[in-house]
This record gives sequence, C-alpha cells and structure tokens, in this order.
Amino acid sequence: MDICLIISDLNWEVTKDVFSIIGTIGFLVIGALGINEWKKQHKSTTDHELAKNLISETYRWRQAIQKVRNPVLHLRKEEVEEGRQTQEKQRIYEERLEVLFKKWVDIETLKFEADVIWGEGETVSIETIKNLTVKIKSELWMHFWLQGAYAPPGAHVDRSIDRIRANDEIVYFMSEDDAFSLQINEAVVAIESALRKRIL
Repeated sequence: MDICLIISDLNWEVTKDVFSIIGTIGFLVIGALGINEWKKQHKSTTDHELAKNLISETYRWRQAIQKVRNPVLHLRKEEVEEGRQTQEKQRIYEERLEVLFKKWVDIETLKFEADVIWGEGETVSIETIKNLTVKIKSELWMHFWLQGAYAPPGAHVDRSIDRIRANDEIVYFMSEDDAFSLQINEAVVAIESALRKRIL
C-alpha cells in the first residue's frame, strides 16, 4: 500500500523530464562512441588503401625503370638508313623515360598524401626511388655523351673502357643480380618494410 501512495505522490512531469534527459545523454554518449569507432575504422581503411596504392605504384615504377634499361631497341628502318641511328635510340629512351617519370609523379602524389596523413618520417624511403630515377636519366645522358651525341665537332670525349663499362652497368639491364638492379630492389624492399604496418 505504501508503494501505491509513493507512486501516486510522484510528480510525473518532472519524472518524465528527468528520464528524458537521461535518455538523451545516454544516446549522445552512445552516438559519440559510435562515431569515434567509425573514425578509427575509416582511418584504418584509408591507411590501408594509401599504403597499398603506394606499394602498387612502386612495383610499377620498378617495371618502368627496368624497361628503360632494357638493352633491346627496335629502331625504325628508315631512320637507320638515313644515318640517324643515335637520334632514333635517343627517341626510344626518351619515350621510356617519359613513362618512368609519369610513374614517379604518381608515387610523389601518393607520397604527398601520405606525408599529410602520417607525417614525413613514414615516407623517407621513397626518396631513394627519386634518386634512382634521376640517376638513370643522367646516366642515359652520359651514355649518349660517350657516343659523341652531344659533343661539339672536334671536342674530346673520354671514352675509356672503365668509364663506358661503369655507364653500361647502370644503363643496361644485365640480370636481377646486376648492381643497379640490386639497388632498385633494395629501394622497393625498403618501401615495403616501411608500409607493412599500414597494410595489416
């Protein structure tokens, strides 16, 4: 009977308002926790996708730089017959370099995004790719210099065997175990190692 009197004496308007406030606060807390969990999951997905894209573009870069180094050149017959063999080789290498530098731009774009999201310390290993890209371009220039392509008439070009051999070791793909191929593969492995935690 005492319970009935207590229940009938309650101010139902105030009680309803108190429960309404408690329920609203509870929903807000649950909503905030849900949004935080969603943010964590979204960031994890974004990290995973960015790391996967960086690694994929790095593999494409490796294929492009090795293609630049491919010693097989298909020269156009008419260019060779007209005595423009060197210019034809330069054209082929320029086309290959253009593909390589497009790959580098793709990587650099992803690197910028990664630097913004993760901080610059996470993408330091990507600089090696840039250095190797620039190195192959400069060695190709040297390759044609050694053939006399850029030298003015009467200029002396040092065509020592050691200098030509050192240049050829970079310009031409010999095997997966040649010195420049090893540098390329080391750069790729360094990027894989740096990004491994972002993919898991």
